[in-house]
Amino acid sequence: MCICAAPICLAQKPTQAAVPYGDSWALLIGVNRYRNLAQHLQLRYAVNDVGAMRQVLVTKYGFPEANITTLIDEQATKDGIERAMAEFADPDRIKNNDRILVYFSGHGGTVPLPGG
Repeated sequence: MCICAAPICLAQKPTQAAVPYGDSWALLIGVNRYRNLAQHLQLRYAVNDVGAMRQVLVTKYGFPEANITTLIDEQATKDGIERAMAEFADPDRIKNNDRILVYFSGHGGTVPLPGG
């Protein structure tokens, strides 16, 4: 089975020429348990999704494990997420040709826009 997201297929390991990045960084956020949400509305798979995404990033895309920050459940607070995102602004660590991936698995919401 191939999960494809143009231009690279997740089932294929990219060649060095296909990855023009200096280094790879990721912030993976998964929230199953929400403090102010009824038990029957809690999620069961968001944290597992983060684990699977981490594995794919390391094994298929060559992300160094040390460059992946994972925040799950009570770690994924506004402050925790903002601190983790702020680390991407450190020019001593993150270079212009590095790639950064931010992944969120959890409840979302719809925000009405002026255009509909």
